[in-house]
Amino acid sequence: MTLENLEYFLVAAEELNFTEAARRLFITQQTLSSHISRIEKYYGIKLFDRKPPMSLTPEGVELEKRVREIIRMADDTKKVMQDLKDYTMTSVTIGITGNRGRIYLPPVIRKFHEFYPNIRINISEGSVDEVEDAMHQGKVDFSVSTFPRYTYNVKSIPFWTERLAAAIPQKIMEKYLADSRDKLLADPGHADWKVLEACPFIALAPTIRSGMPFYQICQELGIRPNIILEGKSADALVPICMDGMGVLVCPDIFFYPYRQMMKLGNQRVYIFTQEEHLSQDICVNYLKNKYLSAASRAFIHILRNESYAVKN
Repeated sequence: MTLENLEYFLVAAEELNFTEAARRLFITQQTLSSHISRIEKYYGIKLFDRKPPMSLTPEGVELEKRVREIIRMADDTKKVMQDLKDYTMTSVTIGITGNRGRIYLPPVIRKFHEFYPNIRINISEGSVDEVEDAMHQGKVDFSVSTFPRYTYNVKSIPFWTERLAAAIPQKIMEKYLADSRDKLLADPGHADWKVLEACPFIALAPTIRSGMPFYQICQELGIRPNIILEGKSADALVPICMDGMGVLVCPDIFFYPYRQMMKLGNQRVYIFTQEEHLSQDICVNYLKNKYLSAASRAFIHILRNESYAVKN
């Protein structure tokens, strides 16, 4: 029995379909079955109940857990040996949401590449939950996200604080908030958001973490928002807000790419940031028992030192 046998078993356990697993591995179904048979023969067990729908046997479930740990240790050993040899020829895999990746990573990657031009950077994008799952499963070296839901065996290093912000298009301000405009602009960081109740809103869905604070603050203020559009991507909703359709409440970082359009003299949207309420820390998260390569440590160091560049 070899490590390759176990790696092939893990793919089959994930797919629970030999045809799909073989396609994913770029081998024939017969070859995959041969790998599985070797493991079953070695341990004298059955790993799969092949009656539709296919499932793992109790022995298969237990082996899957242990194989994940074996493969993680094998990957860590490879990274340790590579570090000892010459870590400038390795790679770094980062888990991050698409919205945050486009904002946080460019200045950091640029700086990192200046120092380590031979290191390959892999970016694994997904939702916040998908990024967290990838981190827990060891599929990424570390994630850049909020504090994880499950903190067991996780080291989290905060490096940035996102604050909740309301973006109010100029046409919405003029139509719905003309009487409150001067008061809002006098102290943007402590504005009374309750006056926004009359406005139309576009909102991030409450099923994603970046969308939950909006509904939370509405509940706290006793507001019943008039939501005319809901979506799951800030990349899609921010331009619609910029076009004047409605007020958007989300982490302030999502408005950064548009800050040049919001400067005085070309003001299309007013941004009101909650200085303290409902802020959230953004962290580097990684497994305590997973080897963190020298390349990953170098990237994290630059990320923490260069976070100020996000503002510029």
